[in-house]
Amino acid sequence: MGRVCGEWIPFGAYQVLWTIATDEAGYGPKLGPLVVCGTLWGPRGGELTPCEDAAANEAAASFLESIDTDFAAYRHAETADHPIDDSKRVIPAGHDPDRLRGVLETITAVLATHPRPPKNWNQALAAWRISGDGNRPAATHRPVDLWPHWLASTALSAGETAWPPPPPLLVQHWESAPTLRQIGMDVVLPDRFNASLASGRNKSDLLGETTLGVARILLSGLLPLLDDGPESQTVRIVCDRLGGRKFYLGLVNHFFPERAWSVREESKRISAYRSSDPDLEIEISFVVKGDSMVPVAMSSLVAKSVREWWMSQMNHLFAEHFAQQNRPFQPTAGYPVDADRFLNQTRWLRNKLGIDDDEFVRQR
Repeated sequence: MGRVCGEWIPFGAYQVLWTIATDEAGYGPKLGPLVVCGTLWGPRGGELTPCEDAAANEAAASFLESIDTDFAAYRHAETADHPIDDSKRVIPAGHDPDRLRGVLETITAVLATHPRPPKNWNQALAAWRISGDGNRPAATHRPVDLWPHWLASTALSAGETAWPPPPPLLVQHWESAPTLRQIGMDVVLPDRFNASLASGRNKSDLLGETTLGVARILLSGLLPLLDDGPESQTVRIVCDRLGGRKFYLGLVNHFFPERAWSVREESKRISAYRSSDPDLEIEISFVVKGDSMVPVAMSSLVAKSVREWWMSQMNHLFAEHFAQQNRPFQPTAGYPVDADRFLNQTRWLRNKLGIDDDEFVRQR
């Protein structure tokens, strides 16, 4: 199998390779949102047919290969301060704000060649977010939809602040890679989280349904483009494995009922499912440590950045109220033990602001 312009060439016929990658941030915490992000990657520069200078595009092809291999070799010296890795390692709990700033620079660098890259958090959240039912496209959303009533004013005001431009060397590093065509994410706030569990689902069910809901939205936006492209195209949907779950065929059939699916592999390392017809092959895989792959890691970083932004606005609002009362305030990352400390510390303020526990705290 050869490569041209980051596209795969199987059996003498050109085949364009597309990748949708998903990951989450906030599955474990007790406070704040669960964010599931998907990224759609395709051929560079909008090209759907092979170009002549294959050598000039070797970096793009190598990037696509990193779906299946460790991606450490893709890092260049100029990106040492902007690693692509599992967000839990890049932005650990209690992180320095410089870490989040570096991740934001990476995201803006990857999006630099996008025709309409977001310039601030409000634009990004409006463009990326899909609805909880997994049906509405991101463009129909307003940034206010993301915030509860008690936080909206603070967050929307801060969200107008322009993002700084990414370092030029970082932009140059990503110019030869396949294009990040679209970001889609679902932000599950505590009230929706609690309602889902109250309906009989567990956390794993919610994560699986949210993940494939995001993947389905990105795939539905891609399919019209494939109709105008060359024959024999492949879409790979790569998800970080959802906890210890090993079998996903029922979930895949539920979210993609219009296609016939077969099991390719169900092992300790990967669960993979395939649907093929003469013009389009789709494979969905759930991979242990999937965030060792660049596109999945990028989805992880975007999800983590959105959650960190959300938590920073919540902490900022509470800190302002505590300062007005000359009370000491300690922010939280929302994880269980510290969340209990934070809930006790802020009970008086939540009562004052009319914040109900069911919209603020995950019940399980």
